[in-house]
Amino acid sequence: MIKVVHFFDTSNKIEKNITEIPRFLLTNKVGGYCYFSTKPTSRYQGFFIAQNLKLYKIIEDIKIPGKTKEIWNNFWNVERRKDCGLETFFLPHNYNTMVYELDENKDIELTLDVKESYDNRVWGRYYHIQEKNKCIIITFTKKTDYKEDKSQDIIEYELYVVIKPDIIDYKIIDSWIQHYYFGDQERNSPPFERFVYAALKLKAKRLVISASMNLEDALREASYVFDNLEKLKIKENLELRNKIIPKNIHQSKIPFICAQQSLNNLINRVDSTNGIFAGLPWFFQFWSRDELISLKALMITNQYGLVKDILMRYINAINEQGRLPNIFSSNYLGTPPGSTDSIGWLFKRVNDFFEILRNENLVEKYFSQAEVEFIKNRLQYALDQLNKHFVKDQLYYNNALETWMDTQYENDTREGFRIETQALYVNMYKVMYYFTQDFSYKKRENELKDIIRKRFWDGCILADGFNDMTIRPNIFIAAYVYQDLMTIDEWRTCFKNSISHVWLSWGGLATIDTKHHLFWPEYSGENSRSYHRGDSWFWINNLAALVLYRIDAVVFKKYINKILEASSKEILYKGIIGTHAELSSAKSLQSQASLSQAWSNALLIELLNEISV
Repeated sequence: MIKVVHFFDTSNKIEKNITEIPRFLLTNKVGGYCYFSTKPTSRYQGFFIAQNLKLYKIIEDIKIPGKTKEIWNNFWNVERRKDCGLETFFLPHNYNTMVYELDENKDIELTLDVKESYDNRVWGRYYHIQEKNKCIIITFTKKTDYKEDKSQDIIEYELYVVIKPDIIDYKIIDSWIQHYYFGDQERNSPPFERFVYAALKLKAKRLVISASMNLEDALREASYVFDNLEKLKIKENLELRNKIIPKNIHQSKIPFICAQQSLNNLINRVDSTNGIFAGLPWFFQFWSRDELISLKALMITNQYGLVKDILMRYINAINEQGRLPNIFSSNYLGTPPGSTDSIGWLFKRVNDFFEILRNENLVEKYFSQAEVEFIKNRLQYALDQLNKHFVKDQLYYNNALETWMDTQYENDTREGFRIETQALYVNMYKVMYYFTQDFSYKKRENELKDIIRKRFWDGCILADGFNDMTIRPNIFIAAYVYQDLMTIDEWRTCFKNSISHVWLSWGGLATIDTKHHLFWPEYSGENSRSYHRGDSWFWINNLAALVLYRIDAVVFKKYINKILEASSKEILYKGIIGTHAELSSAKSLQSQASLSQAWSNALLIELLNEISV
């Protein structure tokens, strides 16, 4: 048993003994993170930094001997309490530096695995260790090798790791050891084993570890952080207090704080662009759908400047087909599918933001009249282009794998006319009427609403797709985006008739009817069998609870409470403590896939902000 403690202040503290291996995550706000557990379970664990629009792993593991007794999530740092002493981990924001501190001088084991995050090549890795100016400098050189490349001994890059300890007392190990990653095997993500570099054994109380492709930058940063560490700690603690907005929502205050800080940790500045990573440890890019869905949570937590920046980035990114690119990043391997729904979420979030600003008389503070006109014109352009390229028989058509359910198993691609896409589409007309007061938009909105109802609603069930009565939780997205599609009584009937088909007794929703032949109860990892055909996504669960609360909080109380209970349990004590994972197996509540997912955190913030239970 290991005790997990979440400590914000003396009045906001919660703890529990757990049997699972606790993991923790900190970020530096410039693309890097540290992610550790009692032992490495994934090749994505360790200390990572961003350099030249790529993410590089630096440290595989750092530890002192002994058994872990407690993990304290202090939100700005993490304490790991062992039977032999106390370890503290801290990532100062805006620095490619990790600080590792102990309660007294102890023997520290440092293992490295310098590589690009997605690069699993094993040959051509060279380390050199030297001492200079009371710092230990480790130079890593990556060369090509004929065993797995098309050339031999061509230097791809060099990266420098600078360790500044409080005392110089170390022994060079210089050996390779093999690690087995059972977490990667569980999600079918090979390789499951890798040789990593046992670099040093040090005796110290404090290590400041900086990394860079420029040696002088790493040396300078390590010295600065070492000399100014106490100031940096005070600064980040104060920033946390100023940014986090606890809510008076009974037992759910700590989950709310966790969700806020977890989402804040995914906000990064990369190549002069501020945005929200879709998730860590491997979705370290700005995905349009994920960012836009997550934006309402930033409005709730009063991060209006950032909301505007992200919205304007997407307003400017509308393409000639009226849509948005699926991903804003050059560090993603492969070509992600197109996004049919991101543009609809842009309309939705622009409208949400302006409604909030108008209610608070803040529109003129954040937008000039020229900017408002520009936004209106760009949205109108998007709608015109969508009508030209994607509207068929008066409905919004999507190609295969373009909805948020963007993986294929057998012939399940959701190509065609999907209910959440239609809701986003008709809502675009509602938003345009809001901005222009042009009654032709209102007229078209009403016409579309009638068409969608006629083709998707049979009085009992709202279809997932035109001519597809498969029950999926996308009906909740439709209600969230455009509740005007049906009356309260109709939504109540719809949910009563549908929810039992996707309900999971632990407090989640399956992504397909549990009686459907494609349903799969166990998370299948990188094999997409379960991904959208069983796995329960926390963002959908939280969104569904919010919708059920809005439609009838009394009738659907047991579902709302059970979802809240499951989401709170997951964010507090499963996966990475204090972060909300991407999804869970349908069979039982688990933390699986990406263990800190932006829209999971964001929708939990929305849910907890609105409900009272």
